[in-house]
Formats: sequence, structure tokens, C-alpha cells
Amino acid sequence: MSRIKFSLAAVFALIATATFGWFFFLGINFMYKGDLQKSILMTLAPCTVLFLMVLVIKKVKAAKRDFRKNAIVEIFLLLIFVVIAMITFIPFAHYFAVLGRKTEIKKKIDVGIDNVKERFNQYKKCADDSIDFYSNKLETAIKGKSFNYEEYLKCGFQNNGILDPVQKNILLDNYKDDLLPAKYNTLKKYADNWLDDARSAFDKWKPISLMNIINSIENEANGWVAQIRGYNGKSASCIGNDFAFTSVDEELTKRATPSLFPILGALALFLGLLLPYLVANRSPKHPGFGSSLFKRNNDGDDGPGREL
Repeated sequence: MSRIKFSLAAVFALIATATFGWFFFLGINFMYKGDLQKSILMTLAPCTVLFLMVLVIKKVKAAKRDFRKNAIVEIFLLLIFVVIAMITFIPFAHYFAVLGRKTEIKKKIDVGIDNVKERFNQYKKCADDSIDFYSNKLETAIKGKSFNYEEYLKCGFQNNGILDPVQKNILLDNYKDDLLPAKYNTLKKYADNWLDDARSAFDKWKPISLMNIINSIENEANGWVAQIRGYNGKSASCIGNDFAFTSVDEELTKRATPSLFPILGALALFLGLLLPYLVANRSPKHPGFGSSLFKRNNDGDDGPGREL
């Protein structure tokens, strides 16, 4: 019966460790701005230590001799456990602090995403206006051909027997292909899908995806701008400068006084983690925790060489 009780306690302790470790990892990941490898290592180390400490303390509690010495070791290990728990509570609580700023973070990211999408819309409008202007310029050159032949040639027309309207359409199509090539539509569709996925990750509050987006959204957007600028240079006047997103670093890294929920949650998880120790039985010959500490003649009656 005692073994079954301990096995169940160990299962609950593992669940408590995993749950605490998950929120600890999320908090660390925010603190280190999405450094996944560092966050994983910094999570595994303390969680493993805490779980192993509980097993050691449980074994010390069940000692069958040297009660005073083991009581001192038990207190010492429990104090270390408490110190580690208090230190690890900081990243654990930090996740909930960031969660409390979710609305502020989402507003800033939404503004950035909307600005990127609007930049595409502005470019399309600018390109369409430029195409209309060029079309009118070509039409004007055709109409003034007889008295301003130099301007007619400067616009790209040739006296090669091809009708002027046909030449105009060829010149205009080439101009359109420069400003709005097929790859522009492909790029815009990709960017729209990427930004929609980014917004969805924030709406659904996916912390890991969220950090990947925050770390890459500005570079992605500026990469798209650079690609548009590459359309023979004609888009430079339409696309404008690079993006400069409003930083959310403060919302992600700034610490705050923990609220009641993470405090109570951490206490419950630490108690769950300590369950194997709490349900472990002391030796039937144990004089009691207080007596074992303050009475010197309580090292057990098993005699030398007996089992611990």
C-alpha cells in the first residue's frame, strides 16, 4: 500500500514538475526574447534538480537510524529546495506578467501588420497612377508627333512602320511589367498569408510562435520592400523607406509584482512536487522530528551495522 501511495505521489510530482516547467520555460523565453536553446536548457536544469531533490529528501525522511543527523540534512535540503523554488518562481511569474500585457502587445503588433499591408496598397495605387500618367504621356507624344518629333522618339516610339497605337501598347505593357510584374502578385499573396498567420498567432496567444514572429516580422517586411524596389528601380518613389516597427521589448522583458494567481499556482505546484516527500513514512522507531533534532541520544536502537 505504501509503495502504491508513493508511486501515485511520484506521478503527481512529475505532472507538477512538467506544468511548472512549461510556464517557467515560457517566462524565460520572453526574458531572453525567444532564444529557444537557452530557454530549454535553463528550464531543464532547475526542474530536474528540484525533482531529484524531492526524491533525496524523501529517502532521508525514511532513514532508519542516525535520526538527528538525517533531520539536519532534511532541513538543509528543504531550505535549498525553498531557495531554488523562490528563484525559479521569478520566470514562472514573468509569463503571467507578460500575459497581463497581452492587449498592449497585440495593439502594437496589429498596428505594425496593418502598416505593412497598407504599404502594399499604397504601392499598388502609386504604380497604377504612374502607369496612367505614362499612358497619357505616350498619347500626348503621339498627338504631338508632327510638331515635337524629338519628344516622340524620346518616349520610345520608332518610325519603323508599326502603327503608333500598337507601339504605345507595347511600351505601356513593358512599363506595367516593370512596376507590377507577376512576381509582385505572388509576393503580395505570400506576405498577406504570412501576416494573417502572424495575427492569428497573437489572437490565439501562441507564445512560442509569437516570439518567432516578433523576432522576424521587421526583417520580413523590409525584405519585401527590398524585393519591390528591385523592379527595375521604378518602384523606389512608390515604396518609400524601410519599416521601423514599434518595439515590444519592454512589454516582454519588464518585470512586475506577481499577482495572486501565479503565487497560488506556484505554491500548489511546489506542494505537488513535494508530494513524494510529504506522503513518505518515517521509520517506526523515529522519535519524532522535534525529538530527533534536540535530543542527542536518538540515533536509533538498531545497533551498529544495521540497515539504514
